[in-house]
Amino acid sequence: MRIGLVGTGKIACEALGVFSTMPDVVTVVSAFARRHSRSKAEALAAEYGIEEVYDDYDLMLAHTEANFIYVCLVNSAHYDYAARALQAGFNVIVEKPMCPTVAQVESLAAMARERGLLLVEAMTLLHEPNFKAIKSAVARLGRIKAVKCNYSQRSSRYDRFLRHDVAPAFDPALCGGALLDLNVYNLTFVTALFGMPASHSYLANRGYNGIDTSGTLTLNYRQFVAECSAAKDRYGDNFGYIEGENGYLRVKGPVSELREAEITIGGRTEAVGAPLVGHRMEAEFREFDRMLRCGDRAEADRLLWHDIKPFVCKMGDMCRYAAELVGALSAGDASAVAATRSKIKTLDSDPRYMFNVLNGMGDDIQLSQRVANPSAKVLRPFLGWLDMQLDQQ
Repeated sequence: MRIGLVGTGKIACEALGVFSTMPDVVTVVSAFARRHSRSKAEALAAEYGIEEVYDDYDLMLAHTEANFIYVCLVNSAHYDYAARALQAGFNVIVEKPMCPTVAQVESLAAMARERGLLLVEAMTLLHEPNFKAIKSAVARLGRIKAVKCNYSQRSSRYDRFLRHDVAPAFDPALCGGALLDLNVYNLTFVTALFGMPASHSYLANRGYNGIDTSGTLTLNYRQFVAECSAAKDRYGDNFGYIEGENGYLRVKGPVSELREAEITIGGRTEAVGAPLVGHRMEAEFREFDRMLRCGDRAEADRLLWHDIKPFVCKMGDMCRYAAELVGALSAGDASAVAATRSKIKTLDSDPRYMFNVLNGMGDDIQLSQRVANPSAKVLRPFLGWLDMQLDQQ
C-alpha cells in the first residue's frame, strides 16, 4: 500500500517508525502538513525517505501516487480531511476515534460506499491475533459477571494544562479528553466482545475548561456491569479483566496493545494467545493492505458499522456537550446553556446519561459558588427538562 500521510504529530511520527520496518507492506509516498508545520514534515521526509511534502492538501490529493490517505490530525479535523480524500477518490484510514459525531461517521461511510472505496479506523486491538484468541477464550469463562478495564497514562501535556496552556488533547473544541483518547480502547474492547450495553453512564473528573481529564464509563449489560476507566491526569496499573462463573481472564497492560493475556479456571492458569512481538500497529496495517489487495470492502464495512462506532460517537457527543455546559455555567450564560440543551435534545441517547454526567462533575458544579445566581438559574431549567425526560422512560 502507498500512503499519503496527513499530519506530523505524535501518532504520525510513531507510524512512520513502524512503517520503516514494514517496507514489504507500506510505503509513504507523500506527506501533508499545515503551513506552520511544514519544516517538521520536511525533516520527517528526509529521515524516512518520503519524496513529496505538501502544505496544500488539495494539491497533494491532485498529484500524489498514494492509494490510501492516512489522517493523523486532531480529532476535530478528522471529518473534513477524510471527506476531501474520499471525494477525490482515495481509500482512507482515519486515526481513532474516526469522528466526534455520529452524523460525521455516517456521512463518510456514505461517501465511501457510493464510490466503492475503503474507509477504515486505525483501532489497533481489533486486528491483533490475541484479540481473536481472547474472544475464543471468553466462552470458557461461563456466564460473565464483571468486566473491568483501566488505561491510565499521565499526559506529557498535563503540566502545561495545569498552567492553563491548553494543548489539543485537553481542548473540548478539538474533541480532546480521556474518553476519546484513551477510554475509547476500553470501550472498543468491551463492546467488540459483548456487543452494545442496555444502558451506560460516564462520570468524569473535569478540568477548569470542562474537559474530562479522567473518568469511568459504566456499561450496564443484562447480566453484568463493565467498568471502563481511563486517565490523562495520573499514573496507574493498566489492565483488562473479565470474570465469569468458571474463572477469569486478565490482559496484562492496556487493551490497546493486547501484549499478553492469561486465563485461570479451576485454579490453573494458562496463556491466551502468544506474547505480542513487534509494534501494536503492525497487524492493523497488514490487514489494511490485505483489504486493499483483495478489494475486501465487506470486511471494512463490517468493522465500520460494528456497534461500537455510533456508540463511541454518541459518548463523544455527550462528553463534549458536558464540557460546553461547564463553560456556560462558569460564565453564567443562559443562552449558551439553552443552546447546549438544544444540541442534547437532537441526540438519540438515553437522557439519564447527561444526568449522570452532571452528577459526576463534582467540584465543577460548584462553579455556581462563583457566579451563584446566574448558574443556579440556568442550571435549574436544564435539570428540569432532564427530569421530565426521565419521567417518560
